[in-house]
Amino acid sequence: MQQLEQHIKEINGKHYTITPFVGTKGFKYLGRLTKYATPLVGALAQQGEDVDLPAIIQNVFFEGTDEFVSLILELVSDVHRDGMKINPDVEFKKNYMTLLELALEVIKINYEDVFTKLGISFN
Repeated sequence: MQQLEQHIKEINGKHYTITPFVGTKGFKYLGRLTKYATPLVGALAQQGEDVDLPAIIQNVFFEGTDEFVSLILELVSDVHRDGMKINPDVEFKKNYMTLLELALEVIKINYEDVFTKLGISFN
């Protein structure tokens, strides 16, 4: 039996455990991710630089709100905190930047090679 690779990331004082997607699940998300989230991922990956994050978020939501929201929630659906799957309704109430930052961590872990090829660095 193969040991699951897990990554623990701290976001806003909470530790989240992220397990990379299996190949087919990760590949299914890839097309949707590049369509809706590439501008957001690029902006969040450039932390510390002058990025018009509100405008980027507005454009992403304008382009496809329901699909984008669905994708973000699906990306974090298998993340755990304190040994239990997170409940987005509780975990992110009035805490949406944490949701976006957590989604970025999931994206980094699963797709860093893809975004690097697209010219987006997470360093």
